[in-house]
Amino acid sequence: MVRFMGNIRNKNGSGICVKKQKNPSVLKYKKLIDKYVEFYKFHKSRLELSEELDSNTKEAIFVINNRGAVLYSNKAAIKLQDKASGKNKNDFFRVFNISRKEILRLESIEREINKHLYRFSFSSIKDRSGLQVGFLAVAEDVDSSSLKKCESFQEKFRNSFWPSVAFSSKRNILYCNQTFFEMSGAKNKAVLYSGGFSNVFQKETAEKLYGLDFKKGDTVKIKTRGGKEFYWKVMYFEKCRKSGAEIFLAAFDDITEKILKSLQILSKDKKYLNLFNSVEVPMCFTDADGRIKEANRAFLEMGGKRFSLIKNIPIRDLFLPPDKFSPPFDRFPAECSFVSGESRFVCKSSAHKDALGNTSGYIFSFLDLEPIKKYDKAREEHFRTLQTIIDSMNAVLIVSDFDGNVHMAGKRIRDLFGYDEGCIRKEGLKMFFKDILGYELYLEHIKDSCDRMLFHPFEFKMKKSDGSILITENTIVPFDRNNSVPQVLIAIKDITAAKNREKEKKDEERHAHKMDAIGRLISGIAHDLNNPLASIYGFSHLLMENNKLNRDVKEDIKMIAQSSSQARYIVENLLRFVRKESVKDENFKIWDCLNSVLSLLAYQIRKSSVTVEKHEDPNINCTGKFQEIQQLFYNIINNAVDALSAVPPEKRLIRIKTAAVNGYARTEIFDNGPRIEPGLAEKIFEPFYTTKEVGKGTGLGLSLCKQIAIEHKGFIYCDANEQKGAKFIVDLPLSETSERISGLELSNSAKVSGKNILVADDEKNILSLVVKTLKGNNLKTVEKLEDLRREIFAKSYDLVISDMSFPDGNCLDFYREMKKFPCHFLFITAGIIGNDDFSYLQGRGELSLQKPFSPAELLKAVSILLK
Repeated sequence: MVRFMGNIRNKNGSGICVKKQKNPSVLKYKKLIDKYVEFYKFHKSRLELSEELDSNTKEAIFVINNRGAVLYSNKAAIKLQDKASGKNKNDFFRVFNISRKEILRLESIEREINKHLYRFSFSSIKDRSGLQVGFLAVAEDVDSSSLKKCESFQEKFRNSFWPSVAFSSKRNILYCNQTFFEMSGAKNKAVLYSGGFSNVFQKETAEKLYGLDFKKGDTVKIKTRGGKEFYWKVMYFEKCRKSGAEIFLAAFDDITEKILKSLQILSKDKKYLNLFNSVEVPMCFTDADGRIKEANRAFLEMGGKRFSLIKNIPIRDLFLPPDKFSPPFDRFPAECSFVSGESRFVCKSSAHKDALGNTSGYIFSFLDLEPIKKYDKAREEHFRTLQTIIDSMNAVLIVSDFDGNVHMAGKRIRDLFGYDEGCIRKEGLKMFFKDILGYELYLEHIKDSCDRMLFHPFEFKMKKSDGSILITENTIVPFDRNNSVPQVLIAIKDITAAKNREKEKKDEERHAHKMDAIGRLISGIAHDLNNPLASIYGFSHLLMENNKLNRDVKEDIKMIAQSSSQARYIVENLLRFVRKESVKDENFKIWDCLNSVLSLLAYQIRKSSVTVEKHEDPNINCTGKFQEIQQLFYNIINNAVDALSAVPPEKRLIRIKTAAVNGYARTEIFDNGPRIEPGLAEKIFEPFYTTKEVGKGTGLGLSLCKQIAIEHKGFIYCDANEQKGAKFIVDLPLSETSERISGLELSNSAKVSGKNILVADDEKNILSLVVKTLKGNNLKTVEKLEDLRREIFAKSYDLVISDMSFPDGNCLDFYREMKKFPCHFLFITAGIIGNDDFSYLQGRGELSLQKPFSPAELLKAVSILLK
C-alpha cells in the first residue's frame, strides 16, 4: 500500500489542492490527486491512496514539500530513487540535482540517471487560501520510449525495398538497411558509419540529408560521389531522442525511373511528333522565360515561317500586345494578333509542370477570333434559353462568376431565401452572408471546386432576407467561360431540417454514452464501498448480540448498525438504478421500486423540506422491467419536488398510494403544488413540451414516462379533476406474486454447528466476520481462487461460502465449468448479481448474498442450504 510519508498543511491546518496547470504531463494525474485530497482526511501524518496511482502508472510520481522532502512516491518513483545517487533518498533536491528555483518555474527539466534521460514535469500544490505548500512531480523515461521507436524502425525496415536510415543530429549514421547501403555505392557499411553521408554522397546531397526538415511526400535529388543520380521520395520521417541526443528515422522510396520518364516528355520522339503535328489547333511549347522550344505544323502554317526561324525566339516578339506574353503568363483567354497586324486570334495558355511540381514552361494554343464571335452570339441565345429553363426548375439555381456577381437566378430563390431576383443580380452573392469572412470563404470554395474539378456538394450557412440562418448543400459546376469572366452554376438545397435531426441523434447518442459511463463509475464506486461497508454492517450486528456490553455501548453500536443499514440501502439502489436489466419482464413489489426511488431522491426531498406520505400495500405486485418502471416513478416524483418550490416549505406535501384496480397495479402520486389546467392534461405528455422556465426543463421526462407505460401495456394520465394540486396515476399489469428477491427473511434463523465449511474471500475482514458468525463449525479459510480450486477437491465439505470475484479469477466461472459439485455453494458479492446469473444459481439450487449482510442473513442462508 502506498502512503504519504508526511503532511502538507498550512498553519491553520486547512486542506490542500492541486493548482490547475497547463503542462500535459501532470494534467492526467491532477483529477486523481484532487479526488484523494477531497475525499480522504489526513490522520497521524499519513494518507493512504488507492493502488490505482501505484500499479497503473509507468511514470514516477512524487509529492514533495517546499523544502524538497519526498512525502509520497509510487513504485516507479521508488525505483527511480534507487537508480539515482544520494545519501538521503527523501531529499528530492539532492537526489535529482534540481533546485527549488527550477521547480518554481513549473517547466519540464531533463536529467540523465543511470544512462537514461528522464523528463521531470511539475505542478504547484496550494492550500485553500492559495498558500504554496508543495509540488507534484511526474518523471517520464524519455530514452526507453525512443529506444523502442528505434528498435521498431529497424525491425520494420530491415528487409524493406525502401532505402531506410537512422542518423543523429551530430551527423552520425546509426543504422541503414541493405537497400540504402547498395544504392549509396559505399564499399562497406563501415564507410557509412564512420564518415556519414559525406563519404558517399556529394556535398550538396549530404547537406540536404542532414537538413533535418523532411516531410512525408518530399522529393530529394540524390547524387553519389560516383556520379549516379537518384530521386528519393520521403515515405517516413520521425524525430526521437536517445541518450540525450536527437535521432532522425527516415525511409525513402526510389522514384528515379518515374522521374526520368516524366523528364523525357518533351523529347523528339517520332510517335510524339506525329501526334503533336496532327492537332489542327496551332500550338507551341515555350520554356519558363517564354522562348519557343516546340511548335506543331498548324502553328507554322499560321505564321508562315519555318520552325528553324522561330526556334528560341521569345513569343512576345511574334504577337501583340507584348505584355500578354510576358511571364507569368495569363491563365485565361487573351485577344492577340501578329506583329505584322495580320489576323486576330484568341490565345489560351497554361503552365507545364515537371515531376517535382516546378514550372518548366508554358503551352500556348491559338484560335481564330471569327469562330469565337459566332460562339458569343450563340452563347447569348443559349443564356436566354437557359434562363427560361432555370425559372421553370423547382431547385434554387444561380449562375455566378468567381467574384460573386450573379448573372442569372431562378425564381425559386424568392421562396427559399425571400430575395427578389433583380436584387440578387444587383447585390450579388454577398446578400446571403452576414459577414465578409463567410462571403470570402464561399468564393474560395467556388474557385477551389473549379480549379481542382471537385464537384462534390459542400455544406454552408446562408442568410435569409429576415436574418435567419439556413444550412444549405451547395453544388458547384463550371458553366461557361468567355474571354475574361468564367462562370459557374450553383445549385442550392436547404438541409436545415435534416442537419437538426442529425444533431439531435448525435446528442442522444452522446447522452447515452455519458449515462453508460456514469453507470460504470457508480457501479465501481458502489462495489468498492460495499467491501468496507460489509465489515461495519456485519460486525456491528455481531456486537449487538454481545450481552456483556453495557446499555450505553449497545445504543452506540445500534446507531452504527442503523447508519450502515441506511448506507447499504442507498448503495443497493444506486447499483440497481444504473445496471442494465435483462430484456425479460419480472414480477416485483411495486413498493420495492417506489422506496428505491425515494431513497435516491432522499437528499433532494429533505433539502426542499417536502413531506412524503406513504400509504403502503405490501401485497401489490406488478409485471415489467424494474429499471424502466424505476425511471418512470423517478421522473414523476422529481417533477413533483420541483413543482413544490412555489409552495411554502411548511406546507409542501407528496402523497403516494397504491391499490389493485381491474387487473392493474395502480399508483397515485399527488403533490399540493400548482394545479395542472384540464387543457394541458394531455399536452404535457407531448415531447419537448414543458411548463418549466427556460433552461430548467427539456420537455422529455413525461413523454418518456408515457412511452414506458405503453411498452408495459399500462397507462399514465394526469387527473384533470384534482383542484388542490396535481395527481398522476400510473396503471401497470398486476401480478399475484413477486419473483425478485431483495433480501432473505430472517425470522426463525437456525444456528448451524458441526459442519465442514470452506470460506473463500480476498478480504480478511469478511473472512473474520464469517468465522465469528459460524463459530461451532469446522471452518477452513482461503484468500485466492487457486487455493479454493485445490482445497475443494482435497477434502469433503458440506458447504462452500465464496466471494464472486478474486484478483486471479471469477468463482462463478469456475462453478460453471464444473458440471457437478459434492457440496452446495453460497456466493457473496459486492455488486448486484445479474438476472441471468441469478436464474442460473436458482436453477442449481444455490443462493447468493449481497454485501453488506448481517450475521442473521448469513445464518439464514446457510441453514437453507444445509437443511
